[in-house]
Amino acid sequence: VQTCALPILASMHMAMGDLALAEKLYEKLAKTVAPEKGADVLRGMGRCLEHRGAYREAVNYWRKLGSGTPKGTPRWYEAKYHIITCLFEMGDGERARRSLGQLLLLFPDLDSGEWKAKFLELQERIAAP
Repeated sequence: VQTCALPILASMHMAMGDLALAEKLYEKLAKTVAPEKGADVLRGMGRCLEHRGAYREAVNYWRKLGSGTPKGTPRWYEAKYHIITCLFEMGDGERARRSLGQLLLLFPDLDSGEWKAKFLELQERIAAP
């Protein structure tokens, strides 16, 4: 399989629910991808692991993506959203709520678009019982 086709194949397999194969393709891609395409690989691995329920591993990929992305960009918000979601799904609701609170305090307007709505929905979902 040509390297240029790996992201497409990995994404297709993930959409079809074949997470194990998608993960293997992303791992192979991570070894061969050019640095400027690295964010796509991190995002793909994060999504794949998160869908598989491997939140602890997924959060590491989302953190790498977030740390290498300019703050306040849609991709950065996406990484933050998934980090907080993974923390909550791992059973660390307090840390998830604290992280979201800090994000909303530092970036009150968020992206004013889709991410603002997603973060507000997430805030309701992870609210303390």
